[in-house]
Amino acid sequence: MGGAVYDDKKDELFIVARGISYQIKVYDHLGNFKRVLDFPEESRIWNLADWDENSLLLYDAYREKIMVDLAYDGKSLSKEIECEDCYSSSFIRVSKEDGTLIESIPIVEDYSYIVGKESNGMFISKPLQSLVKYNDGYLLCSRQTDTIYYYTKDASLTPVWVTIPPAKDMVTKDMVNGFVEAGKYQFFEKIILEGDDLPIPTLYLVRDKETDNTYTQKIVFDEYKGYNFTVTQLTVSRTSEAKIGCLFLDTSDLKEAYNENRLSGQLKELVKDMNEEDNPILMVLHFI
Repeated sequence: MGGAVYDDKKDELFIVARGISYQIKVYDHLGNFKRVLDFPEESRIWNLADWDENSLLLYDAYREKIMVDLAYDGKSLSKEIECEDCYSSSFIRVSKEDGTLIESIPIVEDYSYIVGKESNGMFISKPLQSLVKYNDGYLLCSRQTDTIYYYTKDASLTPVWVTIPPAKDMVTKDMVNGFVEAGKYQFFEKIILEGDDLPIPTLYLVRDKETDNTYTQKIVFDEYKGYNFTVTQLTVSRTSEAKIGCLFLDTSDLKEAYNENRLSGQLKELVKDMNEEDNPILMVLHFI
């Protein structure tokens, strides 16, 4: 499965059948099949988001796949990749009813270089959150552009983050994979794409928009001594709101912390009667 969204008003669950047909299959909440949304043969639907009552926002990874295939075959890469049976943009909006194209979002991508690394004959990069909830719209993120765009409900497209110099001109290549905004701060991850280190090194950073200073994240939880966490685009991807994120606290870790007297407050009371086989605790974060 390559991602899913649920429309509670229509009781429809949209699931990407990634790796097989790249269709989107639609079910109700009981798992009863309703229909399939078909796309052009060459499409590789990778991420999806619930845009409005009638449409889905999608990321099509077809051009990225062709770029990687060309590189592995030792062929030269070009800035643009043409195809006869695919969309004109990697970012599209389609009908929830039948997958009909509503809009191709005009983002220019450069496929003349690969933002990743090769290891044992495989192309490796960090998972990309192409669609990141932001205010009333979404951030559109691609490995093949040095700009993160904000796409709003009125279909306007605004650049909100530009990487200078471009990744292809960097001595040590890196990539910013979206961000989460809270007041004057932006939380993001910087992915380092040089060297042989695996897993790929990642820096978790926070930027003060007023001073333009950037710091390493160190976020603590007063009720859980010794526990640090990071905030990234994945934190909000589990919810339907840009200002609400969530983290899962492992039950066995919590019980160990309880026995070591590292918990306090409401969390301590919750953990007191838990068993290690119980479900993890969901911690909800509000970004104001």
